[in-house]
Amino acid sequence: MLRFLILRVGRNRNIRESMEVFEAEGHAIRTVHLGGGGKRNAVWRRMIGDVFGKDIALLANRDASAVGAKRRKNVRTAALSLERHSVYGRIHSRYRKAYRALNEFYQEEREDAG
Repeated sequence: MLRFLILRVGRNRNIRESMEVFEAEGHAIRTVHLGGGGKRNAVWRRMIGDVFGKDIALLANRDASAVGAKRRKNVRTAALSLERHSVYGRIHSRYRKAYRALNEFYQEEREDAG
């Protein structure tokens, strides 16, 4: 179970970074819509909402990616925990620092080797 959660948190951080790029470019993201396998696990749904700090909407159609945005009216919502979001935010901040440090380390290693 712990390995599952670690993998999921890592994936969430990667998705969060993409979301932050969109928001930095001026695109407001208020709700994360989940469909398919992503909506089946309650722990995963809660973790996504907490990591992103966004409301979660569960798409009624399992194959929502094929159906598209016109089905947006068929959603249910999941509660966001501001306390857990704050914890994930602090973890994400440390993750970003570690990522930048490792990126710099590997760039230096590449330069030394080349």
